Amino acid sequence: AAGTAGWAAMVNLPAPAETPKVQVHVSGLAGLLCTVLAEPAVPMRELKAAIEQASGIPAAQQRLVSGLQELGDLDRLPLEDKVDDIDITLVKRSPEHARWLFEVHRSWTRFLDAPHEVRGNREVAFEAVRHRGTVLRYASADLRADRGLVLAAVQSEGDALQ
Repeated sequence: AAGTAGWAAMVNLPAPAETPKVQVHVSGLAGLLCTVLAEPAVPMRELKAAIEQASGIPAAQQRLVSGLQELGDLDRLPLEDKVDDIDITLVKRSPEHARWLFEVHRSWTRFLDAPHEVRGNREVAFEAVRHRGTVLRYASADLRADRGLVLAAVQSEGDALQ
């Protein structure tokens, strides 16, 4: 019987502690939009889905910023040790901007016949040159002079400037 009790004690180990959640306070330019609970290692695309559910703002229209850094879809929450809440700023894209960003992400060739104002949008142009550097020549004149965009084009395709 003593052996049985020892065996039972070994089997009944405490369950692993649940991953602590972080309160993410999401604010827009007019103030607090919502607060969501998230695991610290959650990718931003999953956080955007939770924000969409809580606020009604489609994930594709969300640009999330922490401090001075925009958080990409694959980024994680920028947490310091033992933080249980974090403030994030949401800047909303227009539905048209979000649509063009999606279109160009799906096929860089959409950038070629995009309206002038779209070819002058840095975020959409960046998405296009990330896929095909030579598309830089279709960007607006201002963006063709943008050092960061030119660098992204050359990194994507070495002969992008030829």
